[in-house]
Amino acid sequence: MEASSSVPSPWTAPDTPVRQVLKMAIGYQVSAVVSAVAQLTIPDLLAGGAKRAAELAEAVDAHPDTVLRLMRVAVSLGLFEQVGPGTFAINPLSQCLRSDVHSVRGVALASGRIAHVRPVEHMVTAIRENRSVVKDTLGMEIWEYWDQDPETKAAMTEHLVEVNAATGPAIQQHYDLSRFRRIVDIGGNEGFFLAYLLQAAPQATGVLFDRPEVMDEARETMAAKGLADRVEFVGGDFMDHVPPGGDLYVLKGILHDSNNQVAARILANCEAAAAPGSTLILVEGMMPDQPPYDPIVQLVDINMLLMVDGRERNLGEFSALLDAAGYDVIGTTALPETGYFPFHVIEARHR
Repeated sequence: MEASSSVPSPWTAPDTPVRQVLKMAIGYQVSAVVSAVAQLTIPDLLAGGAKRAAELAEAVDAHPDTVLRLMRVAVSLGLFEQVGPGTFAINPLSQCLRSDVHSVRGVALASGRIAHVRPVEHMVTAIRENRSVVKDTLGMEIWEYWDQDPETKAAMTEHLVEVNAATGPAIQQHYDLSRFRRIVDIGGNEGFFLAYLLQAAPQATGVLFDRPEVMDEARETMAAKGLADRVEFVGGDFMDHVPPGGDLYVLKGILHDSNNQVAARILANCEAAAAPGSTLILVEGMMPDQPPYDPIVQLVDINMLLMVDGRERNLGEFSALLDAAGYDVIGTTALPETGYFPFHVIEARHR
């Protein structure tokens, strides 16, 4: 994914206040276009060279006229180049939606799924009542919905692979893992991030702790990476307990899924399982205390409220949670910009 490349577009060009607000108001249509382009695999089809809309339509079993209209919208957004009458080519933006490169295709696919569209319709309720609205709209928690909807789960799994492909190499290069002998990844899902940690710490073993429902996929992940014999797979609920015996505990993207009460309970369970002097790291986005704000970080913050009653936090808020749980913050590391999301490592020591 080319983080530094940019493509001029009428959509992002300076505009009148009325048109700027209009663009914001119809932003949901932009998201739908990006998701449709990804679902139809158009970036993959153009990876080998320019094609006419009629050729794309035939390849994706769609109507030629509507594919042409979709591509014109996408060109206006800067997603593709029109290189001739009805003929389109890939560019650096649409390269980020290909399925065969590290990209943001997963999040584009997920953004078009019902599980991620319907909660947004109830944003005012979430703001007024300070709570997630997922159960109002889906009738269950988002994790339960993913288990029942394989396409949405596949999109989110692809998204997690993308995130870890961005953060994994960065933490390998910028955080010293050679000190640790037993790394416990709490809420580690299918093990993508733990694999990066173990690759950088050949002296260490790992514990992957998450819901029992993901353990089979986690075993497959670790086996594919040749790490299965170094990992203990433990199913459970981090709201109840976490495995003991680690000298490094890892919470990547877990606290931003949680409100302060839930976050405090998770950290208390870590403290109860860990020995004095052991290390806990949080790998999270970091909110600034004042403008300028990164709109992606702020939108993720609101999305966490809608989906899981979670939130993004600033360093002071993380420090207060850690202190109350019996940890001292001993350092923070800003991971290099990956073109995805600005992550930080917050390192804390068990008192």
